[in-house]
Amino acid sequence: MSEADCPYCDGPMPKAVTTKDHIVPRVLCGQRLGPQNIIRVCRACNQLKGEMTPDALVTLAEEMEFQARQIREMARRVDVLIGERGLLPAALRGD
Repeated sequence: MSEADCPYCDGPMPKAVTTKDHIVPRVLCGQRLGPQNIIRVCRACNQLKGEMTPDALVTLAEEMEFQARQIREMARRVDVLIGERGLLPAALRGD
């Protein structure tokens, strides 16, 4: 990770889209921790993190990943059912 990469997502961070983030959110008394509690991150990560701690953000990401896997599996099963039951309209089958 270079100095120009976001410490949260490792993505490039052009200066125009960087923001200051309180690692421990201000709502959790993070402002009392001083300047060592502030880092520069990309705007997207800062908006996503909001008032969460980094640990809470990781937990959210893991939950979202689990849900995404479930949705992909459900979509795969629906595709199988459509194929097995011949439910795809002729216009989409290429008949």
